[in-house]
Amino acid sequence: MEVFDGFRTALASNRAQFSRDVPSGPFYGFNREGATVHEGVI
Repeated sequence: MEVFDGFRTALASNRAQFSRDVPSGPFYGFNREGATVHEGVI
């Protein structure tokens, strides 16, 4: 539940940044060591 509370707080404070941070990190696994970030996917 804490994760979703954090999502709600981030979404309410800055929707544009939230929409950038989630896909570039945990959603597609780009936050893993050695992962190749694909800007087109983000």
